[in-house]
Amino acid sequence: MSYPKIFQEEIEEDHNRFIVNIFVVENAAIVFFNEKNQILLGTLAVAMPQLDRRSVSSILLGERNAIITKVLAERLAVLFDKMVLVSTHLRGDLEKEGGQVLMKLLQKIVKKIEV
Repeated sequence: MSYPKIFQEEIEEDHNRFIVNIFVVENAAIVFFNEKNQILLGTLAVAMPQLDRRSVSSILLGERNAIITKVLAERLAVLFDKMVLVSTHLRGDLEKEGGQVLMKLLQKIVKKIEV
C-alpha cells in the first residue's frame, strides 16, 4: 500500500455544508471535520486503537466540540487500526445538530475508504 492517501467528502444539511478531509500515512491518520470549504483547526483529539477493538482517546485542544471530537477519533482509530488525530471546527450555533451530521459524514466517507 502506498502512502500518503487523501480522502475528502461533504454533506449538506439544512443549507449548511460540512466537509471531512482525511490524510492517512503509514502509522496514523489526521482528520479535519469543518463546515463550508474551509480547513480550520478546531477542537483536537487523539485516539489509539486497543487490542480488543476499542480505542482510548484524549482531548488535546479546545472544548466546544469535545464530545463529538472524541467519538469521531475513537471510531476512526478502530477503523484505521492506527493512531488518529481529529479536529472539528463548527460554529457555536451548529454544535448540537452538527454532531449528528458529522456522524453521517463519517459513515458516508467510510464507504469510500479501503482499510
